[in-house]
Amino acid sequence: MARTTIFGICTVAALLLAVFLISGTAWAYSAFGKGATSCGAWTEAKEEVSGRDRRIYRAWVNGYLTAYGFWVEDRSSPLSLIDPKGALAWIDNYCQENSLKPVAHAAGKLIDAIKAK
Repeated sequence: MARTTIFGICTVAALLLAVFLISGTAWAYSAFGKGATSCGAWTEAKEEVSGRDRRIYRAWVNGYLTAYGFWVEDRSSPLSLIDPKGALAWIDNYCQENSLKPVAHAAGKLIDAIKAK
């Protein structure tokens, strides 16, 4: 009986480890708040009359870029290479073409594009 239980526990642990390893890439773009929503929602917010959601999205992206600047090894901020309005315009264009991607993914791609310059 004990041997069967140990085998069952090891099997479950192996399955959980496999799920963790396989899904690790997907977790790379986990985000809280507006960063977790789709680029399609970002694009729709541009049309909102009050502009409330648009301001929240912009604040999220600006915070993401600022935080990146504080935590990278060389402590350089991507905002030092592009102004915030340019960054938001870049995200607008990216989201227009990639409506199913999360806003956090768009912000990450912006950093990649800036670093590639």
